[in-house]
This record gives sequence, C-alpha cells and structure tokens, in this order.
Amino acid sequence: MRGVAYYPEQWDASLLEKDLDRIVVPGCDTVRIGEFCWHIMEKEEEKYDFSFFDKVIEEAKKRGLKIIFGTPTATAPAWLVKRYPEVVSKFENGQVRAYGGRHTCCYSSEIYFDRSRRIVRKLAEHYRDEKAIIAWQIDNELGHEGSDVRWCEKCVTGFRAWLKEKYGYIAKLNEVYGTVFRSQQYNSFEEIPAPSATVTVHNPSLRLDWVRFCSDKIEKFAAMQVEVLKSVIPSAKVIHDFSGGGLQRNVDFVKIAALIDKTAYNNYPVWGGQRRPLPPSRYFLRRRSGLLRQIFY
Repeated sequence: MRGVAYYPEQWDASLLEKDLDRIVVPGCDTVRIGEFCWHIMEKEEEKYDFSFFDKVIEEAKKRGLKIIFGTPTATAPAWLVKRYPEVVSKFENGQVRAYGGRHTCCYSSEIYFDRSRRIVRKLAEHYRDEKAIIAWQIDNELGHEGSDVRWCEKCVTGFRAWLKEKYGYIAKLNEVYGTVFRSQQYNSFEEIPAPSATVTVHNPSLRLDWVRFCSDKIEKFAAMQVEVLKSVIPSAKVIHDFSGGGLQRNVDFVKIAALIDKTAYNNYPVWGGQRRPLPPSRYFLRRRSGLLRQIFY
C-alpha cells in the first residue's frame, strides 16, 4: 500500500479531480481524509452533512483509490466551544487555552466526550457500507504538542477520585508517597493539589500519578472511539497515527496501541523550511542524540 494524507477541504472544489489524478500518477493507491473536518460534517449541533466527503470518495473510487477515514475529534468546531466554553482545557498556569489549533478540548469534559462520541457514531453509520474505506483512524496524533496534560478544575476533581480509587484510603497514599517529607501529609483526598508550578518541586510520586491520570483519560477517549466504530462496523480496521518524539510525551502510547488493529506513524522528512528531506540515517541519529526536537518541534 502506498498513500498520502489528502485535505481536499483546503482547496477549491474545482481542483478535486486534478488532485486525485496527480495522486495516482506516482503509484499511490490510498488517501487518508477527514480527520480535521468536524465543522464540515456538523456545521451546527446535530445537523450532520457528509455530502462533501461523499463526492471525494466517489471521485477517489473512479481512480481505484482506497480510503482511510479519520474521525474529526482532534479539531472541535467553534460553535461547540462557544456554546460550551467549559470544554476548553487550561495551561498549567490556569490560563484557558484559546480556541484554535487542535486538541484544545479537555478529555475530562463530559460534553466534549459525548459530542465526540456522537460525531464518530454518525460518521460510521453514514459510511458503514462503504467498501472503499479500508481503515478508520481515530483522532490525530493524540497527546501531541502538550495536549496530553491538562490543568482544568474537572481534571483536578477527577484526579482526586482517581487517586481514591487507586489507593483506597488516604493513609495508604501518604505511606506510598512518603509525604512525611516536608510535612506534606494529607488528611483527605480533597487536599491533594494538581502538581502545577511551585517553589522547588512537587512530590515525584504525585507528579507521576498526575501524568498517569492524564494518560488514562486519553486512553478512555481512544477506547470510546474504537468501541463506537466496532459497534457500528464490526469488521472495521481501526488505526491511529502516532506522533514522533515519544520520550517527550506523557501519554502511554503502548496502551493506545493495544486498543487498535494497526499502528501508524506520521513521518515528516521535510519540516520548518528545509529544502531537502533529511536522510533516514541523520533523522535517527539526531533523534537519539536529542536534537530532533530542536529540528522538528
């Protein structure tokens, strides 16, 4: 299989057929579409329209192209944020993340979780019989660009409940964390803070559990999408496109990979204005030396 990520929504509709013709010329047989198009599919709440991609798939099929369809949950539409501003996550300093970019919503938000479930289900139901779709990609590069850690009030409340479920009683947490150090013992789970910026550093066990909690929320979000797709299309092949820089991530990619049928990886050989792609040898050497982040991120 040889394919490309294709974003027909970013170009004039008159270019669709020519674009697909060009994709076929070098021998490509697959295109990935849809993963950033929530607004195109649902311009207003619960008013779904998949006609744009019906046309794209129709033209792709004429050229023998197969489809990988991405669920659009990485980029929530503006109407969702305007109607439900509480879905937006926060930075460590408490500042609300402005709408824009991707992955700005909080995985602890019941509204975001529910609306994501709805759009995935409607999308799957619409294309359940489309044979040209050979795989479904959930979201896009989960946990990328710092979105794997959020600092919302809902996250803090959820974290305390998560800790209570894990340790059972507060004395056990105090023992495991060694909170006697610097008089950090807790009388209840409600006293436990999120490990945001403080003088010197937080208890390392607290920081580690916070990261694990945030990762678990993403894992549940991914599991929800897999469950929806499989319930509507039992034969669906589900994939996810993992981002690079694994050592800079807090989300547990291994757990996400265990949920899906195939793992995928987005490779960016040209980035940041480079004139030529990096050769593979240099790419991996720089990755190992820790310099890749400076080049690509």
